[in-house]
Amino acid sequence: MSWDALRAFCPAGFSNNSLKDGTITWVKISPSNNTVNGCRVLTEISMTQDANKAPSVAVKHGTHLVNLEKLGIDMSAVFTNEYPSVSEIKAFSCLISTTIFCTGFECEDNIIPDTCSKETWKVSNVNTDKARSKTCELLCDTRKDYCNQCIQVKKSVNKKRKRHENNGNKSKRIKEMNIDELRECLLTEKKLRHNAEMREKNLRAKLDSEMMEFEDEDDSDFKQLFALIEEKDLGGDMKLLFEQQKHCLSQKTSNAHRWHPRIIRLCLNIYARSPHAYDEISKVLILPSKRTLQYKKNRNPQDSGWCYESIRNLKTAADQKCLQDVDRWGGLCFDEMAIQEDLQMVKRNGKNELIGMVSLGGTHQDMQKLMTGELKTETATHILQFVFIGDGGFRYPVAHFPTKECTAATLYRLFWEGVHILLKGGFHVYWACCDGGENNRGFINLHFVGQTPRDSLFTTRNPLTGGKMVFIMDPKHNIKKIRNNIEKSRESGNNVLQHNGRKILWKYWFNAYTVDQTSNSVVVHEKLTEEHFQLTARSKMRNHLAENVLDRKMLFTMQTYKRHLSKQKGQEVTHLDAAIEVLKHTSKLIDFVNDIKNPVRDMSDTRLQDNLSFLQFLDNWHDSEETKNFFSSKLYFDMQSFIIGFQQMCKHKLTIFPASAIMAGIVNQDVVENVFCQARSYNGQNTNPTYDKYCKSQNSIIIGQKTISRKGNASITHS
Repeated sequence: MSWDALRAFCPAGFSNNSLKDGTITWVKISPSNNTVNGCRVLTEISMTQDANKAPSVAVKHGTHLVNLEKLGIDMSAVFTNEYPSVSEIKAFSCLISTTIFCTGFECEDNIIPDTCSKETWKVSNVNTDKARSKTCELLCDTRKDYCNQCIQVKKSVNKKRKRHENNGNKSKRIKEMNIDELRECLLTEKKLRHNAEMREKNLRAKLDSEMMEFEDEDDSDFKQLFALIEEKDLGGDMKLLFEQQKHCLSQKTSNAHRWHPRIIRLCLNIYARSPHAYDEISKVLILPSKRTLQYKKNRNPQDSGWCYESIRNLKTAADQKCLQDVDRWGGLCFDEMAIQEDLQMVKRNGKNELIGMVSLGGTHQDMQKLMTGELKTETATHILQFVFIGDGGFRYPVAHFPTKECTAATLYRLFWEGVHILLKGGFHVYWACCDGGENNRGFINLHFVGQTPRDSLFTTRNPLTGGKMVFIMDPKHNIKKIRNNIEKSRESGNNVLQHNGRKILWKYWFNAYTVDQTSNSVVVHEKLTEEHFQLTARSKMRNHLAENVLDRKMLFTMQTYKRHLSKQKGQEVTHLDAAIEVLKHTSKLIDFVNDIKNPVRDMSDTRLQDNLSFLQFLDNWHDSEETKNFFSSKLYFDMQSFIIGFQQMCKHKLTIFPASAIMAGIVNQDVVENVFCQARSYNGQNTNPTYDKYCKSQNSIIIGQKTISRKGNASITHS
């Protein structure tokens, strides 16, 4: 469009002004009759001709020039030619018409600051005094009524107005008070003074109750004792703590606090175990804020699957404990926990992500597509958790997977993938422990194609190292299964246990408990209660309830009950012999799997022989004519796995590290169950937390629990 054509053209909503000094001006008048300082509110677009260049453009709103750069307008990109086109002028004028301009804010004359200019607006025939910052940007965010500069000035004006009103009201009330108001004011002041005195009295009483008062001589002795302590005699952590406290006390504000990593780790351990305890300690020591601890705690997000970030954290934790190579040998325990079937939206790396679906890795999806021809997206109902347990007692949750039903084939792939990744991180896995789930038995059987696991001693070749991999069923679950098999053995039932022609009935245990409680002045088995015999679905999962009815005290109680019956009948009774025979073996097994003080140091340990005797007892019973009155086949398989597998585990480890020792008390799934219990407790005792809550609790679990178990195996024995 030529310059002459521009003179005749007028954008929609604007009126054309005359040409003056080579400048064309289009004016837009406010649709209402609003005025500022007696003048109509106008928006002007001025275009000045510039030879051989695109025309220069300026925009004014009222008496103020608009900064087009703040609108995000690059004029060289808007008008690309010497003469702009009609479409370019229409687009530019439309943008100016829809722009929201700052109108200043209402303010009284007596509190307008020097940084503002006064304006008188007339809106709907009503005059209003307004103030505008001298550096007003004119342009407003679509969500605000003023520009950023005016907003800052308005905040300071509001504070000044509030102080002015308070001072004015106070002076006004004092001058205009009558006798009743003066009395009321006096009563209020007395009440405030009384409350302040009571607060001071309560604080002093609390201080006196918590502080200890000594005699003058004792006080002098304590001062001398502390004065004699030299800095070099203080421990490293104690010295560091007091140096940090001294530094914090010297700072004027809490923003200047800088914390040593060891102090952060100490505070994280306390906070993860008990936030309330951390609050109480923070009252007497200057410690990092909860926000700082939460930032440090959540710095490592816990994602599903095997990831190298988790292995790096595992290696860092092991290095901090100065673990030797022998302590980095251990096993993988895995188990499942039910979660809520729900989807959650979380924000990671600035992007929203949907979690709560089954996630077993890309290989699982590829295999699913090959088998079914389609890729299904399912909501997870369980969590599959893997925990590494070192033979030195070191333990660490290394990976978890949201799943719906983890098949034996999927377990096979995930397990060996984890063994490979852990091996790269310097950790050798040579045994695996799981419970007696059907998929877990299938997982073990996959390693023994063409033969039974017992024929191979529940040991297969590790394809990554060429060494051995031993599979062990959790002994704590085996003990519960023995109790459950006996509990189902009733005279009127179909699952009656019988050995050498003598029945093993649950009522024998209950009768022995009843006689012990009623006939003896001092009970033999003080731990037995009605809860041990009136079992529910929840109580059947409690380990101690099963161990108490099969341990050494129960054996002694059953033998005492037999003597009681023999004395009553005048002859020795024999119907309890089979039950007593079972208790002789189970009591030794329970003592063995709970022993945390006496590790296995060589293969000639008598406890290993006791385990083999128990297995021989089960084999003879299974191969006899009473095989129909035997324990379940699943329990028989699990007992073989633990007894034979533990034998092979000890043999393999003691061959490679002859000076090492194995503690049976650590070879179980207690560590995995402990992770599940903590995950539930961190979410308000929620038995079925969501997947999002489970992930968020993982860092607290890792930080809060001890990485070295008190039941840990003795790493190296010293003669």
